[in-house]
Amino acid sequence: MITKEKQKAFTLIELLVVIAIIGLLASIIMVSMNNARISARNTLRKADLKELASALELYANDNGVYPLAPGWWGVSSGYGGCGTTSSGACGGWIPNLAPTYISVLPTDPNPTAGEGLGYLYGTDATGKNYMIRDTSVEGCISPPGLTGDPFARPGHPTYCEYTVYSPGAWAQSQ
Repeated sequence: MITKEKQKAFTLIELLVVIAIIGLLASIIMVSMNNARISARNTLRKADLKELASALELYANDNGVYPLAPGWWGVSSGYGGCGTTSSGACGGWIPNLAPTYISVLPTDPNPTAGEGLGYLYGTDATGKNYMIRDTSVEGCISPPGLTGDPFARPGHPTYCEYTVYSPGAWAQSQ
C-alpha cells in the first residue's frame, strides 16, 4: 500500500494575510514616526528662537540697540538685505550678530518649508525693539493655532507662528 505524506506548508491565503498585517503595522509605525519628527523639529525651532533671543540681548547690551533690520529679514530669498544665509559679509539674516554673539545663525530644520517660510527678524526704526517669527511651524492648524503656547505670536494666537520679541515689541505687534 502506497501512502502520500502530507507536507506541512502555508497556503497562499495565509501568506497574503500575514503580509497585509505586516504592511498595516508598518504604516502605523511610519505615521507615528512622522509625528515624532514633526515634534522634534518644532522643539528645535523653539530652542533656536531662545538662542537667538539670548544672542540679541548680548548684542543690545554691548551696542545699546538691537541689530537694525527694516522690514522682515530672513533666510528665505524673498526677505532681507543682509544676506540670505547664516553668515556672510554682515553676519547673515540678522546683521552683525554672527559670529560675535552666536557662532552661526540657525536656519529652519525643514529645508522644504518654502518661500516666505522660516525664521524672520525685524526691528522698529530705532532698534529698541525686535521680533523673530518662525512661520513654518508644522502640525499646526489655524484656527486654533498656538493658543495657549508661550511661543504664540502676541496678538495673533491663532496664527501658526512661534515668536520671540523684546518687551516693547508686543505692543507694536497688535
